Amino acid sequence: MWNAFHALLEAKFHENPYDHRIAPSPIIAEILEKMANVIGASGLGGKEWAQWLELAPDRREWRVALNHVRLEQEWLDEPHANRVEYAKRLLSPFRVGETLIERFLSEALEMKRV
Repeated sequence: MWNAFHALLEAKFHENPYDHRIAPSPIIAEILEKMANVIGASGLGGKEWAQWLELAPDRREWRVALNHVRLEQEWLDEPHANRVEYAKRLLSPFRVGETLIERFLSEALEMKRV
């Protein structure tokens, strides 16, 4: 389970992905969420697992997700609720509260203007 989780995570947050459809995929997001929950419940992730799942803007995954947004800007024209759901899928399996989602959307919109 651990290796499969990391393989999917690397495919999703690769800095130069071969297939850009992986990152926002609802299926991949759901699988990673379920795997993260199993890893946490089983203790495979260790004591720091919950903390590791808390995404912060200084993490590589945040940067990679923003880069994906730069390549796929069409979703930024969607209604706000759709943008929030897209961002949650893009950032899955990481735990991102409403404040960080709004920050992510703000940074993504700023990138669109540039």
